[in-house]
Amino acid sequence: MKKRAPKTELPEFIYPIVRIPQPDGALLIRRGTPVLVQGDIGTKEAATILGMSRNWIIAECQSGAFRTAHKPGTKPKSQWKIARAEVLARLGKRRK
Repeated sequence: MKKRAPKTELPEFIYPIVRIPQPDGALLIRRGTPVLVQGDIGTKEAATILGMSRNWIIAECQSGAFRTAHKPGTKPKSQWKIARAEVLARLGKRRK
């Protein structure tokens, strides 16, 4: 019996939106450089990375501000999960 090679998952990327102001006041919107999605993190780790409170992160997840935020599982008390790349992209925007 032959052993099957393990499935290799293709890396996932998100493309942040870049807004470029033009001299006439218009905004040119382009796709930014791809950011590798490195798995999901919880609200506590996201709050630590962004320097915000955990409750603020939860409120942002509930309002839909994080595109990748989701609650895994079917239980009502399951915790929010967010893609690490999205949190790091938001951190990069704040530093500029």
